[in-house]
Amino acid sequence: MSMTLSTIDAPRTLKAIAKNAKGTEMAFTDVPQWSISDANVASLAIAADGLSCVVTPVAAGSAVVTLADSGFTATDDITVTAAPIASIEIVEEAPAETVQPQ
Repeated sequence: MSMTLSTIDAPRTLKAIAKNAKGTEMAFTDVPQWSISDANVASLAIAADGLSCVVTPVAAGSAVVTLADSGFTATDDITVTAAPIASIEIVEEAPAETVQPQ
């Protein structure tokens, strides 16, 4: 799985799911453990039960979110891009001086 976010995007929620050999969802045996390879790129807010986490973009770059439980791991590649320019404008910094004719 992979996710691309901009530095101004809203946080995204990731959910942990365990499945048996037939692909049926089942309960985790322990509290799943989440981690991120680079907290300078995105931060994680992990739910107390470990079943989800909120990924918040911090700065442009790449990181990997890892979920681990019962000897299994799953990963999600995260790419955060710099926020694009949304508009431009002209503003006056200070009143212009009036020049008197000579």
